[in-house]
Amino acid sequence: MDPVTPGGVQGVVYASLDRSGAQVGSWLAVERRVNQLLVWILSAASGGLASVEGATGEPPNLIVLVASGAGWEQAMDWRMDGSLDGLVRLRDRGANLRRFYGNPVAAPGHAELLTGRHFLRNGVSGDGGGEQLLHELEVTLGEVCQDSGYATGFFGWWRHGCHPPQHPVFQGFSEFAGRCRALWDGDRAWIQRGLDPEVSVADPWAEIGAAASAFVGKSHDRPFLCWVTVPPGEGGLAILNRIAGDLMAVVEADGRAWQTLTILVSDRPDAYREAKLFGGPGSLSEGGVRIPGFWHWPGRIEPGLIVHDIAQNVDLFATAAALARARMPDDRPMDGMNLLPLLTNQRPERWPNRDIGNVVIQGRNPSSARTSFRNTSWLAVRDPGTRRNPALPPGELWELFDLQADPRQLYEVGEAYPFVLARLKSDFGRWYLNASQFDLQPVSLVVGQPGFPDLPLLAEYAESVGPSALRWHLQTSEKVRVRVDWQAPDAETAPSWRLRIDGKNLTAERRQDFWGFGELDLADGKVEAVVEGVTEEFASAGNLLLRCLKP
Repeated sequence: MDPVTPGGVQGVVYASLDRSGAQVGSWLAVERRVNQLLVWILSAASGGLASVEGATGEPPNLIVLVASGAGWEQAMDWRMDGSLDGLVRLRDRGANLRRFYGNPVAAPGHAELLTGRHFLRNGVSGDGGGEQLLHELEVTLGEVCQDSGYATGFFGWWRHGCHPPQHPVFQGFSEFAGRCRALWDGDRAWIQRGLDPEVSVADPWAEIGAAASAFVGKSHDRPFLCWVTVPPGEGGLAILNRIAGDLMAVVEADGRAWQTLTILVSDRPDAYREAKLFGGPGSLSEGGVRIPGFWHWPGRIEPGLIVHDIAQNVDLFATAAALARARMPDDRPMDGMNLLPLLTNQRPERWPNRDIGNVVIQGRNPSSARTSFRNTSWLAVRDPGTRRNPALPPGELWELFDLQADPRQLYEVGEAYPFVLARLKSDFGRWYLNASQFDLQPVSLVVGQPGFPDLPLLAEYAESVGPSALRWHLQTSEKVRVRVDWQAPDAETAPSWRLRIDGKNLTAERRQDFWGFGELDLADGKVEAVVEGVTEEFASAGNLLLRCLKP
C-alpha cells in the first residue's frame, strides 16, 4: 500500500476525481485538489471554515518522527528512488520550514524537542558523561499530552536515562518499546518493552516498528501521541522510512489520516556534511544547526507549502501542545512559539522577527562555550573550530554573515557592519543571561526507587574525572543498605579497577557466577560512586549494579 494514499473521506474524493476523468499531472496536484475539496466539504458540514482540528472538533493525533542526524539540506536531497519514498512523500505533501533550527549536539537537540526548552534551561548539555540525563522535574510533551487525555507512546532510541525517573515511562509515555542505550551490544540485539527486562531479539527495529503500529492501531477511543526516534545514518533513515510508511498505512486504512498531524524532524545534522550550507556537523553555522521541519496534515496543511519564517526545534512542543489543548507549564520559562499560523498559511501581518541563540558547552563548563545568535537577516557566530575568515585577528572570534544576501556564508562582513555585529553580541549576552537559569549541575541517579531495587551504573551515564576514572552522582531519599554486584559472568578474574562509594573502598569478591563488592549503608542525601583504573572491560562487559536491601 502507498504509505500516504488516503482512506476514509479522502479515499472517496480521490475515487471521484479518478471517475471524473480529471487530468492530474502528479500526486502533488491531486493532493492539493483533495485538500481544497476536503476543506469545502468540512466547511459546508459545519456551516463555516473547517477548524484546524478534526471535523468533530477533537484534537488531532500526533506522530513525531525524529530522523537523528539528518540535516535540512540532506533531507532536501532525498529522492523518489524507492529507498525513502515514505519520507519523501511526507516532505513534499506538507509544509516545509526552510529555516528550522536545532542544536548541533544530539541529546540536547532531542531534549529541546521533548521539553520545548533550550538545554540551558532543561540541563541536557551533552551526549555522554551523564550530561544526556533528563532532570525528573522537566515536563515533556508526553506529560502534557497525557494530562490532556492522549494515549502516549515512545518507540526507538531514548537518549535520556534507562532507570526511573529518567525512563520514558516516567516521562509521560505510557507505552515504550526500544532502548535507553545503544540498540546493539556486540553481536547481540536487545529491546525493552515498558519497564520489563531487556530481551534479545533477532531484529529489534522490526519489533519496535510493529509495537508503534500496534499502538496507533488500537488508539481509537482518544487521540494519540506516537514519538519515534531512530539512530543516525542511512540505516536509520531506511528504518524510519519503513516505520513511517507503516504508521501512515494504519491511520489511512481506518480513515484517520485527516485527523493526524505527522511531524518529521531531526535532533541535529550529523555525519552528512552539508554540500552548500557552511559549517557542517557540530558547528554553529547554518550547516550545523539547520534541521528538517516537515509537517504533514491532509486537509489542514497545504501540500508543498514553503515557510521562510525563522523557527526552531522548541516550537514543536508549543505547537503540538496547543493543538492537543494541553496546559502549558506555567511554573517555568518556555522557549517555543505556536507555529500553526505559519503552517496553515494564515501568517499574521506582524509575525515576530525571531532571535535564536545557540551554545555548545563542553563538560558543563560555560567558559568552553561556542556560541551563535541569528535572526531573519543576520548571523553572529563565535565558533573557533569553524571560521570563514582566517584573517581576523586572534582576539576577534565573532564573525558576521548576511543570511538574506549570502545564505551560504561565503563572505564574512563584520568589518563592513560593525554596528550590526555589536548589537547582535549585546543581544546574545542578554539572551544568554536569561536562558542560563539552570546551573547545569549533574543529574543524580536515584537509589531505592519503590519497585526498582536495582540501579545499573552504566559507563555512558558517568562523568570522566581523570584518564581512567568515572564518577556517578547518586541520590537517596532515606538510609538504605545496598549490595554491589558486577554482572559480567564471562569474567574469570577479578576486575582490575577499584570502586569507591560514599568514600568507602570496596574490594571485589567472587560470588557464584559473578563478582560482587560486598554491602554498605548509604545515608539519605547525595553521594558519589567512583571507579578508578577503568579498562575497556568495564565499559563493554556487563553492568555494575547497586541492589537495594532492606534497611
